[in-house]
Amino acid sequence: MTSSSTAATSTSKTKAQGVLHGDAEDDYLKVPRCLLYAGRFVGPDHPLANARHRLLLLALWARYHKNTPVREYWENLARDMGVSSSTVRQWAYTLREAKLLKIVNHKGPVRQKENGRPGRRDERNTFDLAPLWKALDERVEPKRKEQRKKAKSSERSAKGTVS
Repeated sequence: MTSSSTAATSTSKTKAQGVLHGDAEDDYLKVPRCLLYAGRFVGPDHPLANARHRLLLLALWARYHKNTPVREYWENLARDMGVSSSTVRQWAYTLREAKLLKIVNHKGPVRQKENGRPGRRDERNTFDLAPLWKALDERVEPKRKEQRKKAKSSERSAKGTVS
């Protein structure tokens, strides 16, 4: 086996294992486990128990950059998730009612700028994810930590009985 065939094998192996998905650091999104596992820690009627609401939050999170609010059109979010814009709007309003998301609609009259020229009206919405972070910190993370402590204590007791 030559060195070039070895290199080709190792490269294809890493791609096949799912290690390489993008070239830049910006191609990745770090997601806290507490968001992915939130369905375990909230009631069945809570929006975080539904995968569709978590998918919307992840789509918004992917657009989040350096503490700037996310501004996006309903249509773009809908296209990204493969649903209609009215469906995405319903999901977002459900999250807003659960106080997990703030939505600022940018509709209305054209505003005048300071220099007297008319401003530009934009139909994009601003999404604030701060309520989500707060909810995860307050509701989900403590329950996860408690569950981890129980698992560790049961592990220790199992090791103690085996020894």
